[in-house]
Amino acid sequence: MIAISRVTTQYSDIEDRITLTGEGADGHVCCSWLTQRLANRLLANLFAILTPAEQDGLSSIVNEFSQEKAEAELTPQAPVKPNEGASERRLIQEIDINIADASVQLCFRHVDGEDVALTLTFRELRQWLSIVRRAFVNADWPTEYWPNWLTERTPQVTPPRLLN
Repeated sequence: MIAISRVTTQYSDIEDRITLTGEGADGHVCCSWLTQRLANRLLANLFAILTPAEQDGLSSIVNEFSQEKAEAELTPQAPVKPNEGASERRLIQEIDINIADASVQLCFRHVDGEDVALTLTFRELRQWLSIVRRAFVNADWPTEYWPNWLTERTPQVTPPRLLN
């Protein structure tokens, strides 16, 4: 399994998929394709992790504030670039989600090739979700099932940012 510490997330018009380009601590770069169907299934689980089951008015406001704060702390960085030459991109077949006290690990399992693991703190997860939302907006994919604390924010259709 390859553990990545930085990831660039962007929509590919040509493939109609989200590309996750990740970099490990050793500088190894890997590219993975995330289909809309699998992304929707992943997001539903991630929203459930961040949104309490009994969402009352106060917890909704706290969740919105937490999202706003996480996005404000997101600083632009240089994107992770695929390796020179023919870059190998693998289709993600399934995703395992492991929750720890202060983080979430996403294990991307590919049809062929080595699996990739991305561990995010809850703040980083919120930041990554805002980046994924931008990819959804750029793709013109539906976001009506997304929680209000993400959809009521003004989307920016801009080049992707890096999360590390």
